[in-house]
Amino acid sequence: MYTLHGMMCSYYTAKTRAYLSYKHIPFVETHDASVYQERMRPIVGFTRFPVLENDDGEVIQDTTVIIDALENRYPERPAFPDDPVLMLVTRIVEFFIDEFWVVTAMHTRWNDPDGKRFATNEFYMCFGDEGDEQEDWSCGAAVSRQMQAHLPGLGISTESGQQVIQRLLEEATPLLNKAVGPRKFAFGERASLIDCCLFTGYFAHHYRDNAASQHYLKTEAPELSYFLDSMQAAFSAPADGELAMTDEFLAYLKYIGPIAAAWAMSARQLAQPILEQAQQGEALQQSLPTEIQIFDQTFKRGTSIFTAWKGQRIQEQYETLSDNDRKRADELMAQIGWEEFLSTSIGIRMERVGHDLQRSPL
Repeated sequence: MYTLHGMMCSYYTAKTRAYLSYKHIPFVETHDASVYQERMRPIVGFTRFPVLENDDGEVIQDTTVIIDALENRYPERPAFPDDPVLMLVTRIVEFFIDEFWVVTAMHTRWNDPDGKRFATNEFYMCFGDEGDEQEDWSCGAAVSRQMQAHLPGLGISTESGQQVIQRLLEEATPLLNKAVGPRKFAFGERASLIDCCLFTGYFAHHYRDNAASQHYLKTEAPELSYFLDSMQAAFSAPADGELAMTDEFLAYLKYIGPIAAAWAMSARQLAQPILEQAQQGEALQQSLPTEIQIFDQTFKRGTSIFTAWKGQRIQEQYETLSDNDRKRADELMAQIGWEEFLSTSIGIRMERVGHDLQRSPL
């Protein structure tokens, strides 16, 4: 039995929850922030959701690491596509949703007064200790202020940055609405890891927050809304059938692909000098002041070296392809804007050791 330490309002917890449910892996989920702070934070070294704990005391942090570990342990109801090219696409979408699309979620929550009010109340319920109500509310408000303090670093504290991200949300969402829906998943008629990733991008913020984004999804993206309900109940999602690229999902990839690739390239270029100077065994936690062009505008936001590691995982998936698979992949990557990133030398690599990133041994 596993214990998932997370929060319903947590962006990343949604992916692990959907994955565990889809795989039929027994788990319980706790939203007790005090338990997390007392037991999990000393182990992982920071406050970040989700964390997965098993009955033997093993603790795994980060959705990608959790899912990689569990997929090896539980091969039944496989979430990873058998087709390595579809797995490459899955890694690209995972990168985009985890490392860039999260900005849309932060924007609709904290730049909308209704979203801000809803989230603050959620934090009050999660971080309160059922003691003095006023004190508990102050605690929830304090957590909200901490989250809002990230907006400048995410590039969404200015009107221009907000306009870019709002446009991204309003143009990408209709494309995804055409690609998923009732009994319709990203790669066809059954679910896989990529659907858990897409679920992450919308559920905790856009779909749950009682704000404008929720109304937008319910009225303008009903197929996507049905898909989100299905993935929240992923235990019953179909696991049989072939996976394949669909025309509708390819249209979505053509839209988000160039943005994701530019972000991955920028993070890699900024990470390389840091890796060249890093000592073996040194924990890599540096921030990266990244910028890319979106809609003919320069969008600036900070990220971490972790983003470069997530991009490295895409490159490593590409490098495992056979000659025939690589030919298929190259044709697809050219359509979605990833050919330059995947054809460029990766340079020095990183590896995850415990809960830290380190430079890989040469």
